[in-house]
Formats: sequence, structure tokens, C-alpha cells
Amino acid sequence: STNLSIPCVKANKSDITALAAAVEQNPSLEIALDLLNLEVRYAGHGLHVERFKVEIAASAQSSLTNGRWDPIADLLEAGDLLEVFDARLARVGV
Repeated sequence: STNLSIPCVKANKSDITALAAAVEQNPSLEIALDLLNLEVRYAGHGLHVERFKVEIAASAQSSLTNGRWDPIADLLEAGDLLEVFDARLARVGV
């Protein structure tokens, strides 16, 4: 999912249940996933903001927050450098 720029996070069952109930009550509820602070936020009752912590693999968090989630795009972007590296390998017989 990270390669498709889709963050997959893990949360406590009680937090997920509360979020599901809030969405059921308001299907147009806006939910924010903050990958830098590893938390989910959404509007609770009145003006109160509900928030809970989430977990994600450190490598996925880094890729998504740095905008480097697509290894194929990285290879295509580095095309000229890869050709230079390939030529060097050929010269040393690798």
C-alpha cells in the first residue's frame, strides 16, 4: 500500500470502534491522519476534537512523509545516474 501512497496504520480497537461509530453517525465526517505526529483527528461532539495515536512502520512513515513512496519512479528519475553506474560496472567486469 505504501507504494501506492496509501498509509496503513494500526490503532487500538476501542479507538477504531469510536471512529466507526462517529462515521456511522455522520458519513461526511472529515478525518485527518497526521503521519508526522502519528495520530488521527476528527470532530467529536460539539467543538471537541477527538484524537488517538496510531502506529505505522518507520520505513513507511518516512517514505510517505518525504514523498518517496514509489521505487519505480525513483529508478526512472535516476535513469542517467544508473547508466553511468552500469558503465562503471562494465569497466570493472561486474
